[in-house]
Amino acid sequence: MCVAYYSMVYKAILLGISSSTPTKDRNPPSLAIRYNSEVILFDCAEGVQKQLMATKTSYMDIEKIFITHYHADHFLGLPGLLATMSLHERTQDLTIFGPKRIKEKVTALLEIFEINLKYELKFVEIKEGVVFSNDDYLIEAKRVKHSLENYGFVFRERNKVGKFVKEKALALGIPEGPLFSKLKDGKTVEYKGKTFNPEQVMDYTHVKEGKSIGYFVDLYDLGHKDLVKDVDLMFHEATFLSEDKIQAKKTLHSIVSEIAKMFEKAKVKKWILINFSTRYKDLQPLINEAQMHFPNAEIGEELQEYVLRK
Repeated sequence: MCVAYYSMVYKAILLGISSSTPTKDRNPPSLAIRYNSEVILFDCAEGVQKQLMATKTSYMDIEKIFITHYHADHFLGLPGLLATMSLHERTQDLTIFGPKRIKEKVTALLEIFEINLKYELKFVEIKEGVVFSNDDYLIEAKRVKHSLENYGFVFRERNKVGKFVKEKALALGIPEGPLFSKLKDGKTVEYKGKTFNPEQVMDYTHVKEGKSIGYFVDLYDLGHKDLVKDVDLMFHEATFLSEDKIQAKKTLHSIVSEIAKMFEKAKVKKWILINFSTRYKDLQPLINEAQMHFPNAEIGEELQEYVLRK
Protein backbone atom coordinates (compact mmCIF):
# COMPACT_ATOMS: atom_id res chain seq x y z
CA MET A 1 0.00 0.00 0.00
CA CYS A 2 1.37 3.41 -0.98
CA VAL A 3 0.89 5.88 1.83
CA ALA A 4 1.54 9.55 1.27
CA TYR A 5 0.33 12.94 2.40
CA TYR A 6 -1.98 14.67 -0.03
CA SER A 7 -0.77 17.60 -2.09
CA MET A 8 -1.46 21.05 -0.67
CA VAL A 9 -1.16 22.93 -3.97
CA TYR A 10 -2.42 21.65 -7.30
CA LYS A 11 -3.48 24.05 -10.04
CA ALA A 12 -3.18 24.74 -13.75
CA ILE A 13 -2.21 28.17 -15.04
CA LEU A 14 -3.19 29.01 -18.60
CA LEU A 15 -0.54 31.14 -20.30
CA GLY A 16 -1.73 31.32 -23.92
CA ILE A 17 -4.76 30.51 -26.07
CA SER A 18 -3.90 31.55 -29.64
CA SER A 19 -3.14 29.19 -32.51
CA SER A 20 -0.13 29.67 -34.81
CA THR A 21 0.53 33.36 -34.15
CA PRO A 22 -0.01 35.81 -31.29
CA THR A 23 -2.52 38.62 -31.52
CA LYS A 24 -2.67 41.83 -29.51
CA ASP A 25 -5.00 40.06 -27.06
CA ARG A 26 -3.82 36.44 -27.23
CA ASN A 27 -0.52 34.65 -26.73
CA PRO A 28 0.53 31.32 -28.28
CA PRO A 29 -0.35 28.21 -26.27
CA SER A 30 1.42 27.24 -23.05
CA LEU A 31 0.18 25.70 -19.81
CA ALA A 32 1.85 25.52 -16.40
CA ILE A 33 0.92 23.05 -13.69
CA ARG A 34 1.97 23.79 -10.13
CA TYR A 35 2.12 20.73 -7.92
CA ASN A 36 3.31 21.69 -4.44
CA SER A 37 6.59 23.57 -4.96
CA GLU A 38 7.17 22.22 -8.47
CA VAL A 39 6.12 23.85 -11.74
CA ILE A 40 5.74 21.77 -14.91
CA LEU A 41 5.51 23.64 -18.22
CA PHE A 42 3.71 22.29 -21.28
CA ASP A 43 4.96 24.02 -24.42
CA CYS A 44 7.19 27.07 -24.27
CA ALA A 45 5.65 29.69 -26.48
CA GLU A 46 6.92 33.11 -27.41
CA GLY A 47 6.34 35.48 -24.49
CA VAL A 48 5.98 32.72 -21.92
CA GLN A 49 8.37 34.44 -19.49
CA LYS A 50 6.19 37.53 -19.20
CA GLN A 51 3.07 35.40 -18.85
CA LEU A 52 4.64 33.46 -15.99
CA MET A 53 5.64 36.68 -14.26
CA ALA A 54 2.14 38.09 -14.69
CA THR A 55 0.77 35.11 -12.73
CA LYS A 56 3.53 35.38 -10.11
CA THR A 57 4.74 31.93 -11.11
CA SER A 58 8.51 31.67 -10.74
CA TYR A 59 10.22 30.20 -13.79
CA MET A 60 12.96 29.13 -11.37
CA ASP A 61 10.49 26.58 -9.95
CA ILE A 62 10.13 24.84 -13.31
CA GLU A 63 11.58 21.32 -13.07
CA LYS A 64 10.21 19.80 -16.29
CA ILE A 65 9.25 21.19 -19.69
CA PHE A 66 7.16 19.13 -22.12
CA ILE A 67 7.24 20.17 -25.79
CA THR A 68 4.34 18.84 -27.86
CA HIS A 69 6.04 19.45 -31.24
CA TYR A 70 8.52 21.72 -32.97
CA HIS A 71 6.30 24.32 -34.60
CA ALA A 72 7.53 27.77 -33.62
CA ASP A 73 4.45 28.80 -31.66
CA HIS A 74 5.06 25.94 -29.23
CA PHE A 75 8.84 26.06 -29.07
CA LEU A 76 10.09 29.59 -29.77
CA GLY A 77 10.14 30.77 -26.16
CA LEU A 78 12.51 28.04 -24.99
CA PRO A 79 15.97 29.60 -25.63
CA GLY A 80 15.00 32.85 -23.93
CA LEU A 81 13.58 31.06 -20.91
CA LEU A 82 16.66 28.86 -20.54
CA ALA A 83 18.93 31.89 -20.81
CA THR A 84 16.98 33.85 -18.21
CA MET A 85 17.18 30.96 -15.75
CA SER A 86 20.95 30.92 -16.18
CA LEU A 87 21.26 34.70 -15.78
CA HIS A 88 19.42 34.37 -12.47
CA GLU A 89 21.97 31.81 -11.23
CA ARG A 90 19.92 28.66 -11.57
CA THR A 91 21.89 25.60 -10.50
CA GLN A 92 19.12 22.97 -10.38
CA ASP A 93 18.94 20.47 -13.24
CA LEU A 94 16.11 20.92 -15.74
CA THR A 95 14.56 18.09 -17.76
CA ILE A 96 13.11 18.75 -21.21
CA PHE A 97 10.77 16.18 -22.77
CA GLY A 98 10.09 16.32 -26.48
CA PRO A 99 9.71 14.37 -29.73
CA LYS A 100 12.64 12.75 -31.53
CA ARG A 101 15.86 14.79 -31.61
CA ILE A 102 14.88 16.98 -28.66
CA LYS A 103 18.49 17.15 -27.43
CA GLU A 104 19.76 17.98 -30.90
CA LYS A 105 17.11 20.69 -31.40
CA VAL A 106 17.71 22.43 -28.07
CA THR A 107 21.49 22.18 -28.35
CA ALA A 108 21.31 23.84 -31.77
CA LEU A 109 19.25 26.71 -30.37
CA LEU A 110 21.72 27.27 -27.56
CA GLU A 111 24.60 27.34 -30.05
CA ILE A 112 22.81 29.75 -32.39
CA PHE A 113 22.16 32.24 -29.60
CA GLU A 114 25.50 31.53 -27.86
CA ILE A 115 23.78 30.65 -24.58
CA ASN A 116 26.05 29.08 -21.98
CA LEU A 117 24.01 27.57 -19.19
CA LYS A 118 25.14 27.37 -15.56
CA TYR A 119 22.94 24.34 -14.91
CA GLU A 120 22.54 20.93 -16.49
CA LEU A 121 19.88 20.06 -19.04
CA LYS A 122 18.55 16.53 -19.25
CA PHE A 123 16.56 15.27 -22.22
CA VAL A 124 13.88 12.63 -22.66
CA GLU A 125 12.53 11.63 -26.08
CA ILE A 126 8.79 11.12 -25.84
CA LYS A 127 7.13 7.87 -26.76
CA GLU A 128 3.49 6.91 -26.29
CA GLY A 129 2.60 5.80 -22.79
CA VAL A 130 3.88 6.91 -19.39
CA VAL A 131 6.77 9.33 -19.92
CA PHE A 132 7.28 10.28 -16.28
CA SER A 133 6.21 8.77 -12.97
CA ASN A 134 6.87 9.32 -9.26
CA ASP A 135 5.03 8.66 -5.99
CA ASP A 136 2.71 11.66 -6.46
CA TYR A 137 1.78 11.70 -10.15
CA LEU A 138 2.41 10.34 -13.61
CA ILE A 139 2.34 11.90 -17.06
CA GLU A 140 1.10 10.00 -20.11
CA ALA A 141 1.68 10.91 -23.73
CA LYS A 142 -0.33 10.14 -26.87
CA ARG A 143 0.79 10.83 -30.42
CA VAL A 144 -1.80 12.78 -32.41
CA LYS A 145 -2.17 13.48 -36.12
CA HIS A 146 -0.61 16.73 -37.28
CA SER A 147 1.81 17.87 -39.97
CA LEU A 148 4.76 16.64 -37.90
CA GLU A 149 5.36 14.43 -34.87
CA ASN A 150 3.14 15.77 -32.09
CA TYR A 151 2.00 14.57 -28.66
CA GLY A 152 -0.74 15.40 -26.18
CA PHE A 153 -0.41 14.81 -22.45
CA VAL A 154 -2.45 13.82 -19.42
CA PHE A 155 -1.13 14.64 -15.95
CA ARG A 156 -2.60 12.22 -13.41
CA GLU A 157 -2.33 12.70 -9.67
CA ARG A 158 -2.13 9.38 -7.89
CA ASN A 159 -4.80 8.24 -5.47
CA LYS A 160 -3.73 8.73 -1.86
CA VAL A 161 -4.61 6.26 0.87
CA GLY A 162 -4.33 7.27 4.52
CA LYS A 163 -4.50 10.51 6.47
CA PHE A 164 -1.89 11.36 9.07
CA VAL A 165 -3.49 12.00 12.48
CA LYS A 166 -1.25 14.44 14.30
CA GLU A 167 -3.06 14.04 17.61
CA LYS A 168 -2.29 10.30 17.68
CA ALA A 169 1.40 10.93 17.08
CA LEU A 170 1.65 13.54 19.82
CA ALA A 171 -0.21 11.28 22.27
CA LEU A 172 2.39 8.60 21.62
CA GLY A 173 5.13 11.07 22.49
CA ILE A 174 6.47 11.49 18.95
CA PRO A 175 7.80 15.03 18.49
CA GLU A 176 6.61 17.12 15.58
CA GLY A 177 9.21 17.29 12.80
CA PRO A 178 11.04 14.87 10.48
CA LEU A 179 9.58 11.78 12.15
CA PHE A 180 6.09 12.92 11.15
CA SER A 181 7.14 13.01 7.49
CA LYS A 182 8.63 9.53 7.64
CA LEU A 183 5.47 8.10 9.17
CA LYS A 184 3.36 9.85 6.51
CA ASP A 185 5.53 8.16 3.87
CA GLY A 186 4.82 4.74 5.35
CA LYS A 187 8.13 4.30 7.17
CA THR A 188 8.69 2.88 10.66
CA VAL A 189 10.59 5.20 13.02
CA GLU A 190 12.39 4.96 16.33
CA TYR A 191 12.38 7.53 19.13
CA LYS A 192 13.81 7.22 22.64
CA GLY A 193 14.18 3.48 22.28
CA LYS A 194 10.62 2.93 21.08
CA THR A 195 9.51 1.84 17.63
CA PHE A 196 6.49 3.40 15.93
CA ASN A 197 4.85 2.26 12.73
CA PRO A 198 2.50 4.14 10.37
CA GLU A 199 -0.55 2.10 11.40
CA GLN A 200 -0.39 3.78 14.84
CA VAL A 201 -0.83 7.29 13.44
CA MET A 202 -2.60 6.88 10.07
CA ASP A 203 -6.30 6.74 9.28
CA TYR A 204 -6.54 4.26 6.40
CA THR A 205 -10.26 4.81 5.96
CA HIS A 206 -9.36 8.18 4.45
CA VAL A 207 -9.01 7.89 0.67
CA LYS A 208 -8.75 10.71 -1.85
CA GLU A 209 -8.90 10.20 -5.58
CA GLY A 210 -6.27 11.95 -7.66
CA LYS A 211 -7.30 14.64 -10.16
CA SER A 212 -6.20 14.73 -13.79
CA ILE A 213 -5.38 17.45 -16.33
CA GLY A 214 -5.13 17.05 -20.11
CA TYR A 215 -3.28 19.24 -22.62
CA PHE A 216 -3.81 18.68 -26.36
CA VAL A 217 -3.07 21.14 -29.17
CA ASP A 218 -2.60 21.00 -32.94
CA LEU A 219 -4.35 17.79 -33.96
CA TYR A 220 -6.86 16.52 -36.49
CA ASP A 221 -7.77 12.98 -35.46
CA LEU A 222 -9.65 11.62 -32.45
CA GLY A 223 -7.20 8.86 -31.61
CA HIS A 224 -6.73 10.09 -28.05
CA LYS A 225 -10.30 9.36 -26.96
CA ASP A 226 -9.27 6.48 -24.67
CA LEU A 227 -6.53 8.44 -22.91
CA VAL A 228 -8.80 11.36 -22.03
CA LYS A 229 -11.53 9.20 -20.50
CA ASP A 230 -12.77 10.70 -17.21
CA VAL A 231 -10.16 13.49 -17.21
CA ASP A 232 -11.15 16.17 -14.71
CA LEU A 233 -9.86 19.27 -16.49
CA MET A 234 -9.09 19.26 -20.20
CA PHE A 235 -7.20 22.03 -21.98
CA HIS A 236 -7.84 21.16 -25.61
CA GLU A 237 -7.65 23.02 -28.84
CA ALA A 238 -10.82 24.40 -30.38
CA THR A 239 -9.29 25.77 -33.53
CA PHE A 240 -12.11 25.69 -36.09
CA LEU A 241 -15.87 25.83 -36.33
CA SER A 242 -17.68 23.18 -38.35
CA GLU A 243 -18.27 25.67 -41.15
CA ASP A 244 -14.49 25.85 -41.63
CA LYS A 245 -13.90 22.09 -41.84
CA ILE A 246 -12.06 22.39 -45.17
CA GLN A 247 -9.47 24.65 -43.55
CA ALA A 248 -9.31 22.32 -40.55
CA LYS A 249 -8.46 19.36 -42.78
CA LYS A 250 -5.94 21.40 -44.76
CA THR A 251 -4.04 22.54 -41.66
CA LEU A 252 -4.67 19.36 -39.61
CA HIS A 253 -6.47 21.10 -36.78
CA SER A 254 -9.60 20.03 -34.95
CA ILE A 255 -13.26 20.97 -35.33
CA VAL A 256 -15.03 22.07 -32.16
CA SER A 257 -18.17 19.95 -32.54
CA GLU A 258 -16.20 16.74 -33.14
CA ILE A 259 -14.08 17.25 -30.02
CA ALA A 260 -17.18 18.08 -27.99
CA LYS A 261 -18.91 14.85 -29.05
CA MET A 262 -15.79 12.85 -28.18
CA PHE A 263 -15.57 14.45 -24.72
CA GLU A 264 -19.23 13.68 -24.06
CA LYS A 265 -18.62 9.99 -24.80
CA ALA A 266 -15.34 9.95 -22.86
CA LYS A 267 -17.05 11.53 -19.81
CA VAL A 268 -14.53 14.33 -19.53
CA LYS A 269 -15.48 16.46 -16.53
CA LYS A 270 -14.65 19.93 -17.87
CA TRP A 271 -13.25 21.34 -21.11
CA ILE A 272 -11.30 24.60 -21.31
CA LEU A 273 -11.24 25.66 -24.98
CA ILE A 274 -7.85 26.94 -26.22
CA ASN A 275 -5.74 27.27 -29.38
CA PHE A 276 -8.17 29.40 -31.39
CA SER A 277 -7.62 30.33 -35.01
CA THR A 278 -6.83 34.03 -35.34
CA ARG A 279 -9.63 34.31 -37.90
CA TYR A 280 -12.10 34.37 -35.00
CA LYS A 281 -12.14 37.76 -33.33
CA ASP A 282 -15.33 36.81 -31.46
CA LEU A 283 -15.02 33.49 -29.64
CA GLN A 284 -18.70 33.17 -28.73
CA PRO A 285 -19.59 31.00 -31.77
CA LEU A 286 -16.89 28.52 -30.70
CA ILE A 287 -18.26 28.07 -27.20
CA ASN A 288 -21.80 27.91 -28.58
CA GLU A 289 -20.85 25.03 -30.88
CA ALA A 290 -19.00 23.25 -28.08
CA GLN A 291 -21.86 23.51 -25.59
CA MET A 292 -24.36 22.08 -28.06
CA HIS A 293 -22.71 18.69 -27.44
CA PHE A 294 -20.71 19.23 -24.25
CA PRO A 295 -22.31 21.71 -21.83
CA ASN A 296 -19.45 21.84 -19.30
CA ALA A 297 -17.17 23.80 -21.59
CA GLU A 298 -15.79 27.32 -21.31
CA ILE A 299 -13.46 29.64 -23.16
CA GLY A 300 -9.94 29.60 -21.75
CA GLU A 301 -8.77 32.84 -20.17
CA GLU A 302 -5.11 33.73 -20.25
CA LEU A 303 -3.47 34.10 -16.82
CA GLN A 304 -6.42 32.28 -15.23
CA GLU A 305 -5.60 29.80 -12.47
CA TYR A 306 -7.71 26.64 -12.38
CA VAL A 307 -7.43 25.19 -8.89
CA LEU A 308 -7.85 21.45 -8.46
CA ARG A 309 -6.80 21.29 -4.83
CA LYS A 310 -5.77 23.84 -2.21
